[in-house]
This record gives sequence, C-alpha cells and structure tokens, in this order.
Amino acid sequence: MLRRLFGKRPVHCWAIKQIDHQVLHLCSRGKVESTLKPDALLRALRDDRFGGGVRMGDSGIVLNAQLFEAVVPEADLQQDDEGMVRWRGRRWMVAQVPQHSWTWTGRLVASPNPLNVGPRLVSHEDTSMIRKRADGHSPPPGRVVFRAQDALEDPTKDLREAIERSQRSRAQFRHREREFG
Repeated sequence: MLRRLFGKRPVHCWAIKQIDHQVLHLCSRGKVESTLKPDALLRALRDDRFGGGVRMGDSGIVLNAQLFEAVVPEADLQQDDEGMVRWRGRRWMVAQVPQHSWTWTGRLVASPNPLNVGPRLVSHEDTSMIRKRADGHSPPPGRVVFRAQDALEDPTKDLREAIERSQRSRAQFRHREREFG
C-alpha cells in the first residue's frame, strides 16, 4: 500500500555513449523513465532490451535510450579510485562525454582532459571524416566573388557617377526649397 501511495522507487543508471576496446564513453548518471516495475526494468537494462527514456543527471533532459550504446543499472558499474570502472567482469578507462555530445550520432574520440580536474579522459566528436572531405589544397570551383549575398546594386555600377548624380539632385532640391520655401 505504501508503494501505491508514494510511487515506485526510481531506477538509477549510467548512460554509456560508446564502447571502445579499453574505454567507456560515459555520459552521466541518470534515472530511467518507464512504466515497468523496477525488477522488470532492471532485467530489461541488463539484457539490453530497454528502449525508453533516460533522465540525464539533474538537468531535466530526457533522452531516448537508442542514443546510447548501453544503459546500465547503477549497481552494475563500480568505479575505483584510479578513475577506472569495473563492468561485465573487465576494468575500463572512462572518458567523460560532455553534455553537448550526448545526442551526437557519430563516433567519439577520447583525449586527455586539459583541465586535469575530474576524469583523465574527455570525449569529443570525431570530425576527421569532415576534415578529409574539406581538403584545403584544392582550388574552389569556378570564379569566386566576395560580396553581400543579397546586394541590390550591380557590382559593376560606377559608384563615382552615382555619388555625383546624388549630390546634383540634393543641390537642386535645396535650390527649389529656397525658391518655394
């Protein structure tokens, strides 16, 4: 009866964005959003059958579990003092995935943390394929003209003549204004 009154206990989990040979790209500790009972939900998480939402940390952001390679019950991932975790009978290095990469669908790369605070590794998006396609050595196709995209004037128009015409027009206007005043 108390369970009905106070609701179900939340199931805490870890969201693993990517699993490399020796590195787990770990997003954040979260809570699983589901209508399943806690025991059934834990079984689904352990069997990699969960497809619902994960409330990420304290941010209030709810992401679909399909964005992650694994959503693991909190008790199944043990962290040690060296920044390593034990999961599925192995020790893994951890790369922290920043919030802006939680929804990235491409590959992640781990690099040393430049701040030397927190985890030793930080994940970032692998943009090497984009860099390969944007080869800086090849010339641009065709002729390149730098000007405003929505310019209304013809770039070949003689600006000096236009300025002189405008000045004559203003002088005539001032003359008429004095005359008819």
